Amino acid sequence: TSGKLGEIALNKFFEQRYGFGVSLDFEVHPSEVPGQDIVGVVTKRGTKSITNPPRLRVAIKTSKMKSVYLTAKATEVDVSSRASDVYVFVRVDLPQDHIFRLIRNHPSLTNLKDMIPDFIDLKGQVVGYAKHEELKNQPITRLLPGSEQEIQPSRILRSGQLRCSESDWQWLVSKL
Repeated sequence: TSGKLGEIALNKFFEQRYGFGVSLDFEVHPSEVPGQDIVGVVTKRGTKSITNPPRLRVAIKTSKMKSVYLTAKATEVDVSSRASDVYVFVRVDLPQDHIFRLIRNHPSLTNLKDMIPDFIDLKGQVVGYAKHEELKNQPITRLLPGSEQEIQPSRILRSGQLRCSESDWQWLVSKL
């Protein structure tokens, strides 16, 4: 859920800041490894929208608002068929009770409806991105930094290490 919200946040970021959108893959692929997150770059020419394939392979990594780490599973970075050229870090503010908010109008919850808050607009923050080689140069870890929380073998960068200046985004936009 939060991963798809991060993808939507990145699309809005590109639309609002750079005047183009991206097509995202929302299909469920139960028997295969998912491909890249961005499957098209959408530009407007007059009243028409034109979608072209992206020239870069982009992975969108989403986490909670308080997270400071772009985390990618080692297999997503090290296996060439799964690797991306760029890894974008997005944070979303997803309430813990979001599932209840989504189904609050279901007939079986009539007695509880007033106790469940309405679903509200969510906040998202596009933090920055790393190029493939920058993430690949990080050691593989099984612990989230600063905690004893075990994770799948991953490569991690702190948000302060990510590319996030206007010139960084201009480079990425020009390559998409």
